[in-house]
Amino acid sequence: MRSLVSGVALSLALAAQASAEPRSFSINDPSGQFLVELLFPDAPQDLDQQSRALITVRDKTTLEILQQLQTPAAPVPLDHNGKTLDWRLVGESGVLYFADIDRDGRMDLAIRNGDGPAVGFQSNYDVYLQDPQKPHWVLNTALTELANDTSGSMFSVNPKDGVIHSQADRGCCWTRSSQWQMRDGQLVRLGFYTQEEVAPTEFGENSSMPSGYMLRTTGEWKNGQWQETPRLEGPV
Repeated sequence: MRSLVSGVALSLALAAQASAEPRSFSINDPSGQFLVELLFPDAPQDLDQQSRALITVRDKTTLEILQQLQTPAAPVPLDHNGKTLDWRLVGESGVLYFADIDRDGRMDLAIRNGDGPAVGFQSNYDVYLQDPQKPHWVLNTALTELANDTSGSMFSVNPKDGVIHSQADRGCCWTRSSQWQMRDGQLVRLGFYTQEEVAPTEFGENSSMPSGYMLRTTGEWKNGQWQETPRLEGPV
């Protein structure tokens, strides 16, 4: 009996080894100053599963290690033939996202960190800003929360003016597009546009609402004051 249990344990161990193996990727950041190494120590064969990953940032010239970061859950950026999927490696839907988010001329970094409540439709990211004094990246809470409120993928940053664009969807009938910007180290909302379907009320109620109406709300700064303007439109 003992030998049978030992055999089962050995088989399970060998199966685990066969189903997980290290996978590594190297990326030059857009500024050309850093080499970023992405390592999945135990990459699963099932590419629909996410796995722990280690991120090492090196000086591109000297290869000196500047910082090491990690994420508990990120998708391995490979197709089923073992070929690297560039869009899944770097970019708004990638494991890594590079941009000068705070407009200080330094490259910032976001790292995929699992999924949000709407699995498959919401990707979580940890957002790191580069320290102005040295090549070191610090987690920014406000930007991380904004990234995790964004539906589908990472928010996008306009490289010309630094405006951050985010869209959040809630179910079938609510969506918000918003614009933000980093100013003096703070995340500032510039404006938003929200559209939501107004639920119809039952026939015979005092304040009846027919179906097909949309409530559209615009938020913006006017003369130094924040204003929100709702507008009921329909039926559609």
